[in-house]
Amino acid sequence: MIYPCDAANAVEILRIHYSFAETICRPKERIKAITQGLVAHDRMLADCDGDRKSSDYRRKAPPKFHQ
Repeated sequence: MIYPCDAANAVEILRIHYSFAETICRPKERIKAITQGLVAHDRMLADCDGDRKSSDYRRKAPPKFHQ
């Protein structure tokens, strides 16, 4: 199960990659940075979905404490 704090952290990863991509002038490098952000986002959500050890903590913890 993906909890709100997991989703918030994954969205923050996307935001960081997208803001970095905006600073790149070359189109191919910009697309590469956006793609890396999407891959990191998907990987983070997939890892959170399989992690059962800290699921009780993640369900209760707000996003700023779950980093």
